[in-house]
This record gives sequence, structure tokens and C-alpha cells, in this order.
Amino acid sequence: MSLKPDIVAQALVIDQVKGLIEQKYKIEVQIGQMEKRLKLIESSLAENDTLTERMHALLAESLSLFEDEWSRRSEYYPDIWLASMEQALITIQPPKK
Repeated sequence: MSLKPDIVAQALVIDQVKGLIEQKYKIEVQIGQMEKRLKLIESSLAENDTLTERMHALLAESLSLFEDEWSRRSEYYPDIWLASMEQALITIQPPKK
């Protein structure tokens, strides 16, 4: 039982090094592709955040315009307002048995 390491032939070492160099190249290419994909995802997320903020602003504006229009209709056309409230009341009530 000796402590000497096994002797590896030079040709075998060269083959192993070539295989490792090829693996290293493939891994570097994959890393590059993943970095590009990550940048695309980050830009997409930033764009989604921008669109979400814009959507919230437009929803708030739409709601305020609706409230203004509703208040004008209720002020200038109380009969329409009353009819719409009666229709809402009819719709909300449970059906009679």
C-alpha cells in the first residue's frame, strides 16, 4: 500500500483538458445568453411597472370624470337619477317567492 498517486498518461491529460476547455466555452456562452435574457426580463418588468402606473392614473381620471358626470346628471336631471336609483333598487332586491 503506497501513497504514490496513479500515473496518468500525457495523452489522457490532454484529452481531459480539451474536454474541460470545451465545457468552459459552453458554460460561458450559456452565461452570456442568460445575462441577455435577464436584461430583457428586467426591461420588461420596468415597462410593466410604467404601464401599471399609467393604468392607475387613467383609472383615477376615469373615476373622477364619472363622478363629475354623475353629479351633473343628478343635479340637472333628478328624474333620471331617481329612475336609475329605482332600477338599481329593483335589481338588488331578492326575487319574491
